[in-house]
Amino acid sequence: MRIASQEKARLEGERKAVQPAPKVARAPLPEARDNPPPAKPKSNPFTIDNLLKSLQ
Repeated sequence: MRIASQEKARLEGERKAVQPAPKVARAPLPEARDNPPPAKPKSNPFTIDNLLKSLQ
């Protein structure tokens, strides 16, 4: 029984080795940006004005 299962596993491995691997569709790469736009400074939520508005 054990020999039969080993033989079956060997044959299955040989069959899978012969079959070509399935092709995977790849998404296109995003286009390169040579000159990215300048970064905008983020607004600071902890300003005096915001503090005073929150107290009202």
